[in-house]
This record gives sequence, C-alpha cells and structure tokens, in this order.
Amino acid sequence: MHRLELSLPDPAKNLALDEALLRQAELDPQRPEYLRLWQFSRYTVILGRGSCIEQEVNVARCRTDDIPVVRRSSGGATVVGGPGCLMYSLILNRERRPQLHTVSAIHDYVLAKIVAGSERASVSLQAAGTSDLCLDAGPGNAVRKVSGNSLRIRPDYILYHGTFLYDFRLNLLAELLNMPPRMPDYRRERDHRHFVVNLPAGRATLREMLVQTWKASEIVTNWPMDATQRLAREKYATRQWTWGR
Repeated sequence: MHRLELSLPDPAKNLALDEALLRQAELDPQRPEYLRLWQFSRYTVILGRGSCIEQEVNVARCRTDDIPVVRRSSGGATVVGGPGCLMYSLILNRERRPQLHTVSAIHDYVLAKIVAGSERASVSLQAAGTSDLCLDAGPGNAVRKVSGNSLRIRPDYILYHGTFLYDFRLNLLAELLNMPPRMPDYRRERDHRHFVVNLPAGRATLREMLVQTWKASEIVTNWPMDATQRLAREKYATRQWTWGR
C-alpha cells in the first residue's frame, strides 16, 4: 500500500485531496491503494455529506471564533478536527478486498483491522455504534469515543477516513457542536464532555500503528495537486457545497 503523509494548510484542500486520490486510483491501471496521514492545522468543523449545518453546528460560535466549516464527501455526522486530532484516509480497492461489499461489511472490516492493530499502540480499542472506535473502560464502565469514521463507496474503490483524538481540546466539541440528531445506543445520551476522550497514546505511536496495520510501506511524495486545487475551487471551498443543505 502507498503511504502519503501530507497536510495542506487550507481545510477545503485537505478534503479535496482525499477525493483527488480516490479519482487517481480509479484511473490507474495498477489499481493502487493508499493510506494518507494528515492533520488540520487549525480547528475546523467538518460536516458529513448529508449534515444539516444549522441542526448540528453552533454557527454563531464558529463565526465569532473564526472557525472554518467545510463539508466532506462521505456520510456521517459533524466532527471537529485540528491540533491533537490525527486524520487518516484509506483508498481501498474492492477487487483486492472482496469483503468490501456492503456499508456494514466495510465498517466491520476496517475497524476490526484497526482494533487488532491497536495493541501496537498499547491501547485497548473496541468498535461501537455504526463506525466509532472507543476505549475499553472495563466491566461496568461506559466506553468513551476516541475515533469517528465514515466512508464513500465507488464501484471499484472505497474512501474510508476517520479521526484519532490524542491531545485535543475536548471542550471545543461542546462549544462548536450541538447535540447530534442521531445517537448510537451506547452513547446513552451523554453530552460531548462525558462521551469523548483523548487516547493515552501520542501522534507518533498512532501513526506507526496505522502504518503497520495497513502495511503502508511504499512512501509516495507525488500527489494530484492540480486535481486537488480544482476540486477545492469548484466544490469543497464553495458556499453552495458547504451551506446548501
């Protein structure tokens, strides 16, 4: 698997790069796969493709604090990224991995691999809800979320991307986000402060865990710059895309 470690300074371009990598893989006869590791340079609100911004986001607070709001191409609810939150993006080939045949099967496959690999980071993760990863708090204790994940399905490829909180300002979640309109049962209607927690592992440890889990040893430095800039300009940075739902 190819590995690209690249964070762009512009939030919209970071999301555009994920889609540009997906499109590049689809056109490549060698059918490559990618792991991208990156991070938003500033705190950023990231809407799911179908998220209602007024319902999920404290828009007034984002404007007051000059927090960018962008919309990704995958589903799921709104999240906050930024310093202390490692982002990862997988471009997976469905022919190579026949397990990737339904939404639930894709989540099960990817999260199971990460849970198994989390031992390398000396943490005990477990999958919960539709696509969350949580810290195993032990018998009788409510698990707490450390990672949210979402996907986009194409005929031949999957874009699967997510977050890992390791040194994040968790109070920002309650300040920038409303309570979500849909909650998994395991959340037990807990507010953001009592539901989410940072991992007891640093960025370097999490990075190495993901690299080893996905055997992403083929480092690449070339990336689809022109396609990324075009997608950002025509889609991800436009008001219509971000606010038009």
